[in-house]
Amino acid sequence: MSKKRVVITGVGMVSPYGSNTEEVFEQVVQGISSITDVQVFPPDKPFKRTVGAPPIEVPIEQYLPNIEKKEIRRLDPFMKYALIASQIALENAAMFPFEDRIDKTRGAVLIGSGMGGLSTIENNMYLTIEGYNKISPFFIAHSIVNMAGARVAIEYGLKGPCYDISTACATSSNALLAAKELIELGKADFVLAGGSEAAMGIPGYSGFFACRALSSWEGDASGASRPFDKQRSGFVMSSGAAVLVVESYEHALKRGAPILAEFKGGATTCDAYDIVLPDLKAQSAIRSMQLALEDANMRPQEIGYVNAHATSTYQGDISEMMAIANVFKGCEKSLHISSTKSMHGHSLGASGAFEAILAIMAMRSGKIPPTINLNEPIDEVGDFDLTANIAQQKTMRAVMKNSFGFGGHNVSLVFSKYEGE
Repeated sequence: MSKKRVVITGVGMVSPYGSNTEEVFEQVVQGISSITDVQVFPPDKPFKRTVGAPPIEVPIEQYLPNIEKKEIRRLDPFMKYALIASQIALENAAMFPFEDRIDKTRGAVLIGSGMGGLSTIENNMYLTIEGYNKISPFFIAHSIVNMAGARVAIEYGLKGPCYDISTACATSSNALLAAKELIELGKADFVLAGGSEAAMGIPGYSGFFACRALSSWEGDASGASRPFDKQRSGFVMSSGAAVLVVESYEHALKRGAPILAEFKGGATTCDAYDIVLPDLKAQSAIRSMQLALEDANMRPQEIGYVNAHATSTYQGDISEMMAIANVFKGCEKSLHISSTKSMHGHSLGASGAFEAILAIMAMRSGKIPPTINLNEPIDEVGDFDLTANIAQQKTMRAVMKNSFGFGGHNVSLVFSKYEGE
């Protein structure tokens, strides 16, 4: 069975740098950190130092003026972020406003979340102190993880497949892969795919502190995220959303859409090892990358850049670097690697899609974003180029994006330059 050709025609984001994709990418290329000290716990009840990269908030009515004010007050932030990122992506794809020739029954929405409406859960739990009847009637609807995508589908009347994928930090990369497969199988003409996350509250920080995943860096906040560095001490939390318009080549060509990249390959595997820790043998992470290359019909030598998942955790960085070194053995002189989380932190379920956008922009511009705060690389790096601290120029045909999540979820995606017919 022949598969349909898949392309990326639009991108949108809500990020710590803002929502202008070109400006966001330039700040990342310049190595500008968005990580700072944030106030999470009440000053009279300090717990631990909290650093993070909160998104630059923009009024949702600036992008979606028809949403009622009372609904805006009720929406959980992760739903707002998804709506804004989707609107930007649709405009970027020259698809909004929709024309009659766009069949909305062939438009899908796969926008996932790792944590869902955590602030809605937190706020309503506080209300139970006053009485259980104080909980909002929107509590359930605005806290479950499928609601970012569902609300986006409602906004645009998209009646094709709409479901949530929640695989922790691999969520939005899994959503992109599922979108690709929907297109290939002819089950949709276009998909709004990505992730949204808003977990930077007391439950989020308390929970990640409890499992010893967050950075314990004592210096300047901008140095707290240190992927692949020997002084790394855990990840730095971020929030936001990223959505890509994944479209069949035929559909994009027919409507004269801008084509940003081809979505050539992808694969997902599971460690089946531990609920939190990665398998240090990295066998399933290796397989994920190998299968993605196989799906793309590419050799390792054809990949110019890997945007690594690398969150700045002890075992995670080691495992991923071991996997990359295995798959790309012999490519040390031609391959560039970096972890942009060193600058924008880790937006959990939204991170894969956000970093996929950065990887595509790196490919298009020939600018490799750096891994900042990388002063003493871990031994597993070997002779690979991690683009330490300073961006580099490189002409490349294809890029890979890796994502790994709690539970042993591995996803690798391959994008290439659009080369016409």
